[in-house]
Amino acid sequence: MSDIGAPPLQDFDFSLLDSPAFKEDSVREEIILPILNALGYSAGGVNRIVRSKTLEHPFLTTGSKKKPINLIPDYLLTVGKNFVFVLDAKRPREPSGVEVEIKTGDNVEQVYSYAVHPEIRVEQFALCNGREFILFDVRQKEPVLYFHLSEIARYWDDLYKYLAPAQTTTLLPTRLRSVVSTNREDFDYLAIVPPAEITDFHKQEARRHFGVHGYFTKQVWSVVQHYIKTFTQPGDTILDPFGGSGVTVVEALMMGRKGIHVDLNPLSDFIVKNLIEPVDLAALSDSFNHVRKQFIKHQPKTEADVRKALETYWHPTNAVMPKNSDVHTIEELFTPKQLAQLSLLRHIILGESSEVQNTLLLMFSGLLNKVNLTYHSSEGRSEGRGDSSIFRYYRYRIAPAPAEIDIMKYFESRLKKVAAAKKEMATLINKNTIKNARIIKGSATDLSKVATESIDYIYTDPPYGSKIPYLDLSVLWTAWLDLPVTKKDYQLEAIEGGEAGKTKAQYSDLLAESIAEMSRVLKYDRWMSFVFAHKDPAYWHLIIDAAERVGL
Repeated sequence: MSDIGAPPLQDFDFSLLDSPAFKEDSVREEIILPILNALGYSAGGVNRIVRSKTLEHPFLTTGSKKKPINLIPDYLLTVGKNFVFVLDAKRPREPSGVEVEIKTGDNVEQVYSYAVHPEIRVEQFALCNGREFILFDVRQKEPVLYFHLSEIARYWDDLYKYLAPAQTTTLLPTRLRSVVSTNREDFDYLAIVPPAEITDFHKQEARRHFGVHGYFTKQVWSVVQHYIKTFTQPGDTILDPFGGSGVTVVEALMMGRKGIHVDLNPLSDFIVKNLIEPVDLAALSDSFNHVRKQFIKHQPKTEADVRKALETYWHPTNAVMPKNSDVHTIEELFTPKQLAQLSLLRHIILGESSEVQNTLLLMFSGLLNKVNLTYHSSEGRSEGRGDSSIFRYYRYRIAPAPAEIDIMKYFESRLKKVAAAKKEMATLINKNTIKNARIIKGSATDLSKVATESIDYIYTDPPYGSKIPYLDLSVLWTAWLDLPVTKKDYQLEAIEGGEAGKTKAQYSDLLAESIAEMSRVLKYDRWMSFVFAHKDPAYWHLIIDAAERVGL
């Protein structure tokens, strides 16, 4: 830490933000004002805080009398007679409970309009919702600086460098061009204290995780994010060798870290790659409209149409289902109409441009668990608001009363959810930062693609014995997406039982091998969080013994 003075908010209780009473005015007084004061601004003097200044919109008016529309930024900061940046406060949560977005969307556009107003004309604008602080340059889309306010001590030097009065007078044209690196040698990993129990989950609030694509287990993103903040600093490299749905790698990137995702399941590889891959949303929308038009035009409606579609378009055949399934081969999971519709939709998608094709396939894949005979509508809800036995019972069980949904209606719903996820991630996971992610299809027992002592933190959630056979349960998706699963994949999968009939000893050996590999790639004096749940205490002893044997 430099000699610029201690950062503010060190003793602030951020749990207060969970109270409905903590609104925008509380953010202004309890969080923003201490930051501005610590930077060197005050209500009087040379370096002033100008609050709620009314600006007349330079173009827009309202009504027949052309009444001007007023813009009122929360804070304008001045050095001498010159405005230097604008900052706007937002409440932590909407009344609905959803966290207020300050990385993209209308709120950012609103504050941008203040910054470029003819009376203001500043290069920098910032937003704060009590939880997060983000700084933009009017000349670029990506943020200059973004952090959770609970981490302000780590970012204080950079925030001061950008916004303190002495610094804002020396702006250079090339100064604000990329997210800064804040990796510091004085970060003491050994002094870290593991966090206390986390009970406030907000599981469904992150669009990047909830609603994009089903998976058999998902870590709670806010818990993963909290652990990443605790055990690492920006710029660190984080590994999850049992990556699953990708929560760890996504949250690593969202927190300004580098992430490595490893998983044996090709479905995991497919989901995560296409979730984080930047895409032109306008091109995606245009392509979706074309797909919808073609689907409606050629949609099989009669029995003859269905037979013709099944003869014309490719669909998976003879893929053998797990032994505990209610059906023997994959075709038996669908009505002929469902099979024909999915075949047609997949065929049309594969004719779209490569720029958006994989995102469309992600939408298609996310639709599959609803368009099959294991899916049923929940009582009292619409046909698309139901349940799939694949995720509830972890087996392919035909529903007592399978639901039949409008496939294009719910494909459009996939578009909305995927687009919302991409927009939520876009400021921090984009074409400039995607290089910070590595997605590897492979086994946790062989991390040869990861260099020895190259990892700053491991957060991982391995399979729990015989509870979920991931490769067996993924047949629906790997068959439709034509993703190869090899005999070796089944041999290396760290589970007990399954189609390969693995014993408890084999599962234990694979788990121990993976821990040895994690130890090899983890830097000395760094942390690993191993998330595990099992009723049999023997597995806990196995984990501890395996970790101790390799020096963890």
